[in-house]
Amino acid sequence: PSWRRCYELGQLIRKSIASRPEKVAIMASGGISHWPPFVDEEEAISGSSELSKRILRWQAMGPEALLSDPQVSKDLLIREKELAASNRELINIEWDKWFLSVMNSGDHESLLSLDKESIYKDGGNGGYEMAMWVCLMGIMSSAPCRTLVYEPVKEWMGGVGVITYS
Repeated sequence: PSWRRCYELGQLIRKSIASRPEKVAIMASGGISHWPPFVDEEEAISGSSELSKRILRWQAMGPEALLSDPQVSKDLLIREKELAASNRELINIEWDKWFLSVMNSGDHESLLSLDKESIYKDGGNGGYEMAMWVCLMGIMSSAPCRTLVYEPVKEWMGGVGVITYS
C-alpha cells in the first residue's frame, strides 16, 4: 500500500485505541534503508540466476519448498554474508538520517509525498518496511518523536534506528 494509506490506517487505529479504557503500547519495526538479497522475479524467470529461481520457489511455496531443496536457506545465508562483506553500498545513511529527521519533526506530508520508485531508489527494497513507521506516525497524529539511536550496521545490511514519543 502507499504510505498515505498506511498513515490513514494509523489514524483509524488511533481512533480505535482512544475508545479503549486500557493503556496501549505501540511498536513499529522495520529496517530503514537496505538492499537485502530478495529475489528479482524478472531475473529469476529469465534464468540468469539459479539461486534466484530457488529462492523465488521458496518464497512462493513456503516451508514445503525446503523438503525438496533443504540447502536453499543455507545458500541464501552465504549470499547475504557475501553481500555484507562486499564493498557494495547497502545502506543509504543520508536517506536514513533524512527519514528520521522527518519523523522527529512530525512532517508527515514529506513522507506521504514519496512514491514507491523514490523509496526504492533511496531506501532500497528494504525501505518499504518504513511503512510501519508511517503507520505509527498516523497513530501518533504526526506528533514529533525523538531519535534515541541510529546506527548503520553493515553486517545486517541496514540502517537501524530507535525512536520514542513522549
